[in-house]
Amino acid sequence: TLSHPAISALLPTFSHLVHLSVLSDGCTSGRQLIDFLSNVHNIKSLIFPDGLGSFQFKGNGRIIGTTPPSFLSHLILVRLPVFLWSEKEQWFVKFLMESAAVMEKLTVKIRGPPLYQVATKRSNVESLQMLARKLNCVLELE
Repeated sequence: TLSHPAISALLPTFSHLVHLSVLSDGCTSGRQLIDFLSNVHNIKSLIFPDGLGSFQFKGNGRIIGTTPPSFLSHLILVRLPVFLWSEKEQWFVKFLMESAAVMEKLTVKIRGPPLYQVATKRSNVESLQMLARKLNCVLELE
C-alpha cells in the first residue's frame, strides 16, 4: 500500500515518473494517495484502471489548499475507466481538475443507468462539464 515504509523510502526515486497507473488494493486512505501524488512532481498522465472506489476520502474540504505549489503541475491526462458517480469520486475528480494547472483531458467511463434516466447524474455531469470549460480542459465521457 501507499503507506508501507518501503514505498515511502522510495519516494525520491519517483521524481522522474511521468505515467502512473494506480491500482486498487482494498481500502486506501485518500490522504495517502494525495501525499504520494505530491511527491511525483513530473507526472503527466494518471490512470485509475479500477476506479476510485477503494480510496477513502475523509474531510475532503480540508485537503484543498494544503498541497504544494508544484502539485500536479505537469498533469495533462487523467483516465477513469470505472466511475460510479459517488460523492467521493466526484470530489476527487474536481480536486484533480482544480489542482492540475495544465490538465488538457479527463476521460470518464460512465457506469450505471444511462444519463437520461438519472437526473442527479445528469446535473453532476453538467457541473463537471462547466468546470472543465472554465479550466480549458476537455471532459470526455465514454
